[in-house]
Amino acid sequence: MAHGGASAVPWLRRRARRQRVILGNHVLQRYGLRLEDWQGRDYLLRKRTGATLRVDTLADLWAKADTLAGVPLDPLDPTLLDALIDRPGGRG
Repeated sequence: MAHGGASAVPWLRRRARRQRVILGNHVLQRYGLRLEDWQGRDYLLRKRTGATLRVDTLADLWAKADTLAGVPLDPLDPTLLDALIDRPGGRG
C-alpha cells in the first residue's frame, strides 16, 4: 500500500487533534483552564476547581471558556501572543 493511504487518515486525525489541544492549552492555561480530547469526538474544558464543560467543536471553545473562566478571553490579545512567541517552541 502506498504511504499516506486511507489507513494513515485516522492516525493523522488523532495527531491533528493532539496538536490542537496542545496549542489550545498554551492559551487557556493563562486563565486557569485546560482542554482535553474526549474519545476523539469532543473536548472537555476544565477549570482548576474541577468544573467541566463539554465542547463540541473548537468554534464553540471560546464562548465556553469565557463562561468557565468568568471573564472574556481574547486569544488575539497582544500580551498573550507575545507570551506564546516567547515560550519554548514559539516562533520568537
